[in-house]
Amino acid sequence: SGVAGSSNVSATSGTGGSSGSNGGAGGSAVSGTSGTAGTSGSSAPSAASGNPLEVTPNNGITLDGSTSALTLSSDFSIGVGQLRYFTGNDAAQSNLSTGIGLIAKTPEFTSPATTAYSVYYLDNGSWALTDTSNEDKVKNCIGVALGADGTGTGFLLDGWFKDSSTVPITGGTPLYLSGASGGFNSSPPGSGFVRLIGWVIENNIIYFRPDNTYIEL
Repeated sequence: SGVAGSSNVSATSGTGGSSGSNGGAGGSAVSGTSGTAGTSGSSAPSAASGNPLEVTPNNGITLDGSTSALTLSSDFSIGVGQLRYFTGNDAAQSNLSTGIGLIAKTPEFTSPATTAYSVYYLDNGSWALTDTSNEDKVKNCIGVALGADGTGTGFLLDGWFKDSSTVPITGGTPLYLSGASGGFNSSPPGSGFVRLIGWVIENNIIYFRPDNTYIEL
């Protein structure tokens, strides 16, 4: 009989596979770009030099009488028919402490001291008290001293002022230069030169508006 065959050799188990490597870290997120800055605004145009300020109101301009000063540093014009100048009511006039109107501060004259609310005439750059006995001291440009420092406070050439002394004259009465010390009175002088200078309004308030003419007696 034949010889028996040999047994099959068992196969060895396969070697286990190695573990896979860890995955790499994810990359950082990319930052957004900054926004574009806005452009600067354009500069306002400069005012033209040399051109006057033109004011054309529909119904006038009112300054409320506050203590703040209004200063205009250039020429200006106001529309036709719009300029109105109010004296103020009785209450406002009672608080009048000096003059309002056209006030001369030239030619400069501060010494000797002037007498407030007396009438002065202009003579070759100086101011002196009027005198009804002297033609030159009556016919020249005249003004009321508003203080003791001459042109420091100024001479009222045309306007209203409130005399610090009582003026016992009825409102509406004309006033004339009087005497040799810058005085005035409701009666013209009896001799020399006569010049109307204004009228009493009320409560020591005088409207100073010298006549351009004079009379020799």
